[in-house]
Amino acid sequence: MLVVVSLSSSLALGGEWGDRCADDTSCKTGLLCFSQARPWPKRGGYPFDQLKKYLDADTCVSEQDVTRATAKLRCRRGQDCSQNGACSFIDGRCQASRDENCRVSASCRRYGRCSAVNGQCRAATEADCRWARGGCEDYGRCRPVDGECKATRDEDCRASRRCVVFGLCTAVDGECEATRDEDCRAAATCAQDGRCTAVEGACRPTKDEDCRASKTACGSSGLCSLVDGECKATKGADCRATGLCGVYGRCTASGGECRAARDEDCRASIGCRKFCQCSAVAGACAPAKDADCRECAGCAEYGACSFVDGACRPTGDEDCRASVYCKALDRCAAIDGRCQQVRKCRTGFYCRPQGLCTAVDGECKATRDEDCRSSVVCESYGRCAAVDGKCQATKDEDCRHARSICGENGLCRAVRGQCQAAKDSECRASGGCQSAGLCFALDGKCRATKDSDCRVSLTCKSSGQCSAVGGECEATKDADCWASQVGKLRGAFSAVDGKCMPTRDADCRASQVCQWHGACSLVGDRCEPFREEDCRGSQNCELYGACRLLPPIDPGFSLSGTPRFRCGKK
Repeated sequence: MLVVVSLSSSLALGGEWGDRCADDTSCKTGLLCFSQARPWPKRGGYPFDQLKKYLDADTCVSEQDVTRATAKLRCRRGQDCSQNGACSFIDGRCQASRDENCRVSASCRRYGRCSAVNGQCRAATEADCRWARGGCEDYGRCRPVDGECKATRDEDCRASRRCVVFGLCTAVDGECEATRDEDCRAAATCAQDGRCTAVEGACRPTKDEDCRASKTACGSSGLCSLVDGECKATKGADCRATGLCGVYGRCTASGGECRAARDEDCRASIGCRKFCQCSAVAGACAPAKDADCRECAGCAEYGACSFVDGACRPTGDEDCRASVYCKALDRCAAIDGRCQQVRKCRTGFYCRPQGLCTAVDGECKATRDEDCRSSVVCESYGRCAAVDGKCQATKDEDCRHARSICGENGLCRAVRGQCQAAKDSECRASGGCQSAGLCFALDGKCRATKDSDCRVSLTCKSSGQCSAVGGECEATKDADCWASQVGKLRGAFSAVDGKCMPTRDADCRASQVCQWHGACSLVGDRCEPFREEDCRGSQNCELYGACRLLPPIDPGFSLSGTPRFRCGKK
């Protein structure tokens, strides 16, 4: 494509300029032409080759056109696009104009604002509210009201997790609230925290009986008395009746909690016998002296018999030799505060893979060429000579004989301890040239430098990546994407950031995944089912009855954070 800017801006933009376009098209008076063959300057922080999709490819382009294209790209790349779906430059500002942009925005995932309405992403359908991360399922906000998801029906609240867990089962002013004591008593928070009475829209403890009835607060933590609207520990008897006393020595009520106040309580606890926590320190049981360490199982099991730097550790080999670790696991030497094995390199983990077969100063290193030649790094990467404690590549024949490194990647020359690409002929003979267009040696690797190499590669046919950009084959033309396998299969008909991707619902509807699986709507950078009619028109519906749009799988989100519905049987 050829971009033309006004004479006044030609010096600022840089490059070599002429009075006619390369295709011999004359420009209007006052406009100059810039050829793509020259280095592309930047405008507004963006290279011109990123702006070209927003410019008219068939006419001379003015300074105003370039300014508008910069604004459009800034909207597309800006934070307001990813957060609020405002990706289109309309009437001098960034606005939300497409449902596809709203669906992949953070406001859709968080609040169900998944439809473009009057330049903003808003909640317009019940599907939008179901799309929100936990909004309907967790909070009962299942109905759109004035562009926001709200809780408007008691049945939505009763079906939500907030009802089951917190007793918030009644819709009040768009939110689920607690209005009945029976809802609070049936909720998990009553049994856990004593919050059994509805007060001002929430479940709260209102009497000692609420606290004493809770299994977690009173039964496990000794918080059995109501103090200032919360369950707290006020009696030592309540603390001693819990597991906190027997396990952790926290047998005294102090500051509303059960805490460790006496060494006797700590020494009688399981934590003392198992973890050396035999002294009361700052309200908790912890090791504080050598006697604590010697009395617990850690000394006999793994040699931690001395109190050092706030923990029990072995301080000499004699501690380790008397331990179970020494007898069972051969960990008989005190090294860095732990009982460890004296390294047996030749039978260890790193000898065969990396050739590190000789113990030197407590570490396994490569000291013999024979060890390197029998290692995996020699067979796979040509690193067959011991140099400075490691196996490194020193001979070209080692690189050429290495499994796959030369034949597949063209890395056939030993350079600075590694196999690298040094000749174009070796790159052209490699598998990387045929598969990915990586046919020229540059900076020690085979790279793509010509469009012609990319066009005959497998990555062009399969993925539409037919142009050499930055040493790799990338997709830069929509026509290449249309002709590729990924275009036909997944509707990836547009070149975006070096890859072929779908950019409209129409792309998805023209794809095979729409025909087969109902993935007819654009969600993020891929085609997915989003509407009921998507599923009903698929072959899976006709053949297997998968005609209903099912809600997201628990918890309903892919690894990328985008919700994914699916077609199936209800």
